[in-house]
Amino acid sequence: MKPVATYRQSQVGATHQSPELTTARDSAVDDQSQISAVSSVATQDEEHDSIETVPRFGQTDRSAAAAMVPPSDYNVVSVRNIFARVDLECRIDLKHVALKARNAEYHPKRFAAVIMRIRDPSCTAMIYASGKMVTVGTHDENDARIASRKFARIMQKLGYDAQHKNFAIMNVMAVVTVPPTLSLEAIRMRHHNFATFEPEIFAGLIYRFMSPKMVIFIFENGKLVFTGAKSRQDIQYALDQMIPMLDNFRNVRSLAQAIS
Repeated sequence: MKPVATYRQSQVGATHQSPELTTARDSAVDDQSQISAVSSVATQDEEHDSIETVPRFGQTDRSAAAAMVPPSDYNVVSVRNIFARVDLECRIDLKHVALKARNAEYHPKRFAAVIMRIRDPSCTAMIYASGKMVTVGTHDENDARIASRKFARIMQKLGYDAQHKNFAIMNVMAVVTVPPTLSLEAIRMRHHNFATFEPEIFAGLIYRFMSPKMVIFIFENGKLVFTGAKSRQDIQYALDQMIPMLDNFRNVRSLAQAIS
């Protein structure tokens, strides 16, 4: 199967960088992309609510939002993005790949990897010269595995002895909607060992779930964004543990009532 996405040709002439600098920059890019993805998910959901939610007479905005969301949509895990990695076990000439593949782009001055895309399943891969590959954009663990195999096959067609080894899910990002009107400040006071809430900097409460390890962004409108999980089952387990706790911090009239 041939890739069908469009591409930009490579930019050549990049200066050589040490492996330590490349690794540090890649780590920073991954962290920044994760924060941007969480902010993007929260912003899209808030825009959706503001457009489609019309308050009825005698209702507040929050109560109207709760009325407009069907109960069947609550507590349903919706996977938005899966990060996976795989080892191709061969060196890759990134300039050659960018010139020969129709769906690849390479900007060495900005990012030390070829960015390649396919449509079925919809997925983006970042391929490094060392043979490491990271895939993003799929919504299912099986699709992530299929997409990584297709990228490996593309590398084989370009003349590389590419393998598909050590496939692993790095991060599963998902969104869950729960009933709104959560008291985030009360949650922070009660669970100060695990929760961080600084509304002047970020509108969501950051809750660090310890086992399985992941981070949950909790918003007052009832949106929960899970990131750092290794599987959908881990997210479902964390959600089952969080729901009873969140129910205690809904529709509270004062902080004293919430933490008493």
